[in-house]
Amino acid sequence: MLKLSHWNFNILQFFELVSLALNLLLCLDIVFTMRNPFYPHDRRMKFYLPISVVFAACAYNVALSRISEPIRAEGFNNYQRAMFSVAFISIYLVMAISSVAYAYRVNTRPGMSTEIRKDFIWRHSCYVGAYIITWLPYLGFSYFILFTTTVEGHSVSYKELMSNDKYSDTVNAWFLAYNFSCIGTGIVMSIVRI
Repeated sequence: MLKLSHWNFNILQFFELVSLALNLLLCLDIVFTMRNPFYPHDRRMKFYLPISVVFAACAYNVALSRISEPIRAEGFNNYQRAMFSVAFISIYLVMAISSVAYAYRVNTRPGMSTEIRKDFIWRHSCYVGAYIITWLPYLGFSYFILFTTTVEGHSVSYKELMSNDKYSDTVNAWFLAYNFSCIGTGIVMSIVRI
């Protein structure tokens, strides 16, 4: 049963990272489309899924895991994994917010219908905002692990943090927030798309 739970969390995290990469590429595609609206969309689109899977495979091996930690003794410690996780989410935040700002700048030029551009900017802003909100608990969790591994040692494990009275409640709170935000992603994104 423990092995099944371990694999469920691993598969969930891998596809979360695929989703993150696809959303990052969506934000880039909006910028590319605004810059060159007559370039065929299909030429770029065929690369998005393979790039997302490669990104997720790489990120999965270096990012913080969910509840279960990697079994391998060699490789990155939790401090390094937290650094990579913070970097991934920060890159997404910068790109997503930049795509909203770029879309706003381009769409407020004269020549487009006011209602169409307001609707486009509003929908893209809501989509990006909702996705950012669902990833903020993971970012907070990554910063917390970064803090605790700085204080307690770079190779401290989740199990050691859970057994430490100083951190156990906070670790549990971050795990719950992270897991509930993952569950809520589908609900929030569905509401935004409706």
